Amino acid sequence: MDFNINNMKKIITLIIIICTTTLIQAQGDLVFNKALILEMNFTDITVPEGKVWKVQGTNGGGIVSVNNSSFTLYQGLWMPEGFSFRKASSGSQATAVNVLEFNVVPLSSSSSIGGTAGSSAEGLEFNKVINIQEQVTTDNYGSPIGSFEIPEGKVWKITKATLNLARPDQLYYLGISSTLMGMFLGEIMIFNSSSQANYNSNPVWINSGTKELVIRRADNSGLTPLRITISAIEYNIPE
Repeated sequence: MDFNINNMKKIITLIIIICTTTLIQAQGDLVFNKALILEMNFTDITVPEGKVWKVQGTNGGGIVSVNNSSFTLYQGLWMPEGFSFRKASSGSQATAVNVLEFNVVPLSSSSSIGGTAGSSAEGLEFNKVINIQEQVTTDNYGSPIGSFEIPEGKVWKITKATLNLARPDQLYYLGISSTLMGMFLGEIMIFNSSSQANYNSNPVWINSGTKELVIRRADNSGLTPLRITISAIEYNIPE
């Protein structure tokens, strides 16, 4: 069991490194531009330069294709500049996607936007969009399965997190679990499988530092494959 958990830590760390190299790097404010309904086909749809998209919903299913692999869209998911996707060839395909488009406005030109000069409404500066979507294997003891490093001077605003069973023969299947499960980032709960809405109120703010990702379960079923998704925005704390 220890061998599996240690391997998962290494895999999750590698995944995070890969993901962060593709994230948007521009600093600025997010300013609403327009709402879009995207009709899906087998041609890539790409988030334009200087924009980010926020998924509001899908028609049909939530599965699209990203780099010839299945990828699940869900409400609250942020897409960074340059992110490309197309209609999936199988599975519960999305036939249309509703997104809100935001302009990434440089700080030097955003002083007239809400909040203090050069800052968002929360007094923070937008840095980048973060999306994590992976399958992990966890035990019922609450062992850490990986960690995230939030740099000094940054905070994360988690807008959506999900945790579901992953069917062994289909990596991106989102099964429903009757088992009470919780997902924690640095001891802050970001998801709970309880149906009570107060357990899953978003957003959740996470401060800087190394934060272990832990999944805790109320059963005794041993190792279980799970599918996790986290969508967040990283902000700079102005000096």
